[in-house]
Amino acid sequence: MAKERIEAVEPEKNLITFRVIEGDLMKEYKSFLITIQVTPKHGGPGSIVHWHLEYEKISDEVAHPETLLQFCVEVSQEIDEHLLSEEEEVKTTETLETEVEIKASAEKFHHMFAGKPHHVSKATPGNIQSCDLHEGDWGTVGSIVFWNYVHGKSIFYYTFFMYIYIYN
Repeated sequence: MAKERIEAVEPEKNLITFRVIEGDLMKEYKSFLITIQVTPKHGGPGSIVHWHLEYEKISDEVAHPETLLQFCVEVSQEIDEHLLSEEEEVKTTETLETEVEIKASAEKFHHMFAGKPHHVSKATPGNIQSCDLHEGDWGTVGSIVFWNYVHGKSIFYYTFFMYIYIYN
């Protein structure tokens, strides 16, 4: 389980940032920030999904969460398939990133997380089982959303609460 706050939504940049504030990840990490930015692919159709994971481990014994990168790749590819089928310096904070080339537009991919996250589980049911609105309205600042997803060889369920903050 994890409780997560949406810290930034920038539709003009197709960017959304989540901060994990409670849950399983916080047992091993002091902080964990996930930023997803989708940019149109140059010279043709499709987009590039850039996942940026920034984290601070509780201790040096804690492993880096590299397995989350494959999770990000799989989620991106499954959302892409779903969207296409509809159309036919040294710091203590560390980061992991991945970019995934997709065929869908940047705007549509971004909208799956920012505007209709409850549709993500339809696009990637093997990874994300559900997304339910807990409080507020879909895609609005301050909304709280529950995410249930599977990650790793064993099944782990995480629930995210998301608060949206937009920085001006």
